Amino acid sequence: MLKNLEEIINTIQLPPSKPNPFENLTECEFNVLELIIKSCANLEISEIQYTSKNTVRTHIKHIYSKLGVLGKDRHGKDRKATILYMVYHPKSFLNSYTKKELENVKFIDNLTPKELSVLEYYVMGFSHKKIADKLKMSKNTLKSSHLVNIFYKLYIEEKDTHKKNIRAMRLYMLRYPEIIPSLYSQVKHFTANSGKCHSKKEMDIEPILSNITPSQDLTPRELETLDELIKEGSNKEIAYRLFITKNTLKSHIRSINKKWDIELTGGNPGFIRTARQQIYTKALEIHLKSNITPSQDLTPRELETLDELIKGGPNKEIAHRLFITKNTLRSHIQGINKKWDIELDGSGNHEAMLTARQQTYTKALEMRLNPKK
Repeated sequence: MLKNLEEIINTIQLPPSKPNPFENLTECEFNVLELIIKSCANLEISEIQYTSKNTVRTHIKHIYSKLGVLGKDRHGKDRKATILYMVYHPKSFLNSYTKKELENVKFIDNLTPKELSVLEYYVMGFSHKKIADKLKMSKNTLKSSHLVNIFYKLYIEEKDTHKKNIRAMRLYMLRYPEIIPSLYSQVKHFTANSGKCHSKKEMDIEPILSNITPSQDLTPRELETLDELIKEGSNKEIAYRLFITKNTLKSHIRSINKKWDIELTGGNPGFIRTARQQIYTKALEIHLKSNITPSQDLTPRELETLDELIKGGPNKEIAHRLFITKNTLRSHIQGINKKWDIELDGSGNHEAMLTARQQTYTKALEMRLNPKK
């Protein structure tokens, strides 16, 4: 069956004048995409990548944006990304099939004609409402009866909806590869604008990032709001976490923007949230650096720890390089921070915080070595 799938994929003609949309992805984003294709859930991806779920969600947003995959439905976006990956990286896609999947594909033949039609529409990315309308049934019958039976007969037992979607799609394509050209025809136009919209938006916020000068101090409530803004979420979710109304949140945001001379308006709401997260993260880094006053001398062991912190990496890696435990490393970090009056907030995007820590200690060491500057 893999051979039949490979033959069908090889018959698809790629756009000659359009670039490979996957060239825009970073190495980390490409690794996350490969795990998505293999039907890994966000929690699994975060554990494999040694990062937080929020960071994984951010990577996924960037992946969809760079591939030109649009829409609100996660199932539809996963399907389009899978098809593009299958066409542009056929060998990797074929190698991603597990032995269990190759064995379970035969169970598709156990589906009734009605269930097979449901699965076909499901693979094509139709919503539950559209499938129900096409097959003249209620949404409740579709979800609680037909889809439940399909997943049961195909031995798809996962609770995660994303896993179910991807696995059902992979099995169907393996059994009926002739559907692939029609699936690709639905998404190939996305490659025409892939990455362009994203790169343009990134260029739009570059002047903002380069001109950030957070001079005024924020109030404790504004700092608390800033911490939540750096985390992922819409205004409604952030306001809920802060136990305030959306209007109060907007007032705090306006005050932060005014004090730190940040201006960000217009554009897609999803992009605004991502750009806002990047801008506030950098602004907080600059603010923390500007308040560094390294006065006291460090012990030889603290200096050795500082060197490793500047090299970068999570605590586990740094502790391993220093041949100490994570708790001992934390004690050294606390000693450095106390002596040099450094405060680093551990909340928010994990990768951003590691980068901020690395930059902060580098700046602190420069100021210590060159006090006149």
